[in-house]
Amino acid sequence: MTASGKWRVRTFTYDAVFPIATFTAGSTITVNIQINNDADFLIRYTTLCAYTQAGVIAVNPDYLLSIVDLGSGLNLQDVGVHVNNCTGNGQWPYVWPEPYKCPAGGTIAVTLQNNSPTALATLSFQGYKILPNS
Repeated sequence: MTASGKWRVRTFTYDAVFPIATFTAGSTITVNIQINNDADFLIRYTTLCAYTQAGVIAVNPDYLLSIVDLGSGLNLQDVGVHVNNCTGNGQWPYVWPEPYKCPAGGTIAVTLQNNSPTALATLSFQGYKILPNS
């Protein structure tokens, strides 16, 4: 897809995976997402899939989410926000009110606080890589 004469965009997804072995009730875990050096990334949507055990979906996980752009030091929330307020599920994504641009080579820190007995979670950021037109 061509945007303007200078840029082209390509859909892309970055994932933060919170593993079963460490993401237990009461734990808080931070996963860093390294943005590829080839292009800036524009976040448009988020989805969260949570499981109580392998193959068993947690319908209403009780997590608090914090997102920090480590390059700029910018917190994207003032406090941890319940995931029901800022992520979709595997069927319906949460649409960000305004896209957020992550610079190429940057890092996004994603922290989940687990307040429930779920065991595995994957948070996905869907959006667009903004590539120079060549």
